[in-house]
Amino acid sequence: MEEPGFEMQHDPSMMDRMHNFLKEPTWAVVGATTRTEKVGHTIFATLRQQGYQVYPVHPKYTAIDGVTCYPSVTALPVVPQVVDVVVPPDQTLMVLKECAEKGIRKIWMQPGTQDDRCLQLAETLDLEVVHNACVLIALREGLHRTPVQ
Repeated sequence: MEEPGFEMQHDPSMMDRMHNFLKEPTWAVVGATTRTEKVGHTIFATLRQQGYQVYPVHPKYTAIDGVTCYPSVTALPVVPQVVDVVVPPDQTLMVLKECAEKGIRKIWMQPGTQDDRCLQLAETLDLEVVHNACVLIALREGLHRTPVQ
């Protein structure tokens, strides 16, 4: 039996949210890394290859692939429209607080980066969240090129 398609695995409101997020040109990737085998690097590099303006966020690095890296969301020189989170749930909690403080409303939590506490905090902070969906798969499936229904 075939696996259901990407769109069938997500409810329509989540699909609309993913479409809307992917239309935004400026992103930050929290958990970006210089380690090319890690998903944080792949997301950072893929978003850049797709034409997005991407700011890496990681406290251990000053640059990733020649792009200035920032130690935290609050240290970013701009307010990105979307923050993609690629860190464990305990760190995601702090990222959510930083996003709210910086005025960033759209948060994409990669699979494994959130738990019930993160989802509850995001709701409390009135953040718009995509979760349990990988931005790499959404890009591969062409959601950034598909008009919102």
